[in-house]
Amino acid sequence: VDPRDPEPLTPNHFLLVQSSPNTEDDVIEDEKLYSRKHWEAMQVMTTHFWRRWLQEYLPTLTDRQKWLFDKKNLAVDDTVLVVAPNSPRGHWPIGRVTRIISSPDGIFRSVFVMTSTGEYHRPVSKLCLLESECI
Repeated sequence: VDPRDPEPLTPNHFLLVQSSPNTEDDVIEDEKLYSRKHWEAMQVMTTHFWRRWLQEYLPTLTDRQKWLFDKKNLAVDDTVLVVAPNSPRGHWPIGRVTRIISSPDGIFRSVFVMTSTGEYHRPVSKLCLLESECI
């Protein structure tokens, strides 16, 4: 563990609005639960969480092991999370693969995805396959 790494996110970050009940919190002052300061602190924490989720967790969902290992290709009717970094946090669309575009080497590099707002052509690198048990 590198001490320069950010502290890992834990359930306490969300339940207690801090990492430990014994630590000083530099974001939230001791005021009413639904005060303006509390709301602002929640916005800061949510933005911080979303940024870390994008940088730390999302890359683990999209394997980039090409040239090392074969990975299961997407299939028609697979459910995917469409990565849209410019969308508001928490508002990435979920879609279903409708068509697959195969390259000459037989590797699927892009697909058509149907979401609630329409059908889009997206590269496979911008999609995260959702496991059927999670849906």
